[in-house]
Amino acid sequence: MSENWDLISVLRTDPVFGASVGVQPLQTHGRAQCQGRACCIHNPSAHPLNGAPLNWRADLRVMERICPHRAGHPDPDHLAYVREHFGPVEAEAQGIHGCDGCCRG
Repeated sequence: MSENWDLISVLRTDPVFGASVGVQPLQTHGRAQCQGRACCIHNPSAHPLNGAPLNWRADLRVMERICPHRAGHPDPDHLAYVREHFGPVEAEAQGIHGCDGCCRG
């Protein structure tokens, strides 16, 4: 792997329609780029779904956690990154989901 990027296997969706395409490779940032802070890929924070499977919603460009009820919840570490780099309005928009309460603990 490069210091600048990693290749992980993760659940993914189709980039146009959002249909699940199963587990596939996904190129991500390298571990060094998030060193010292929470990261949904390299260093998940202590949130209720931090051990749940990741799902890259390619249609929405959101990293989700899939709860035991098979609902997708935007990963809070992903949302923190979005808030920091793209602002609170974008983070709030990406945080909208059909919640069943699992992400609240």
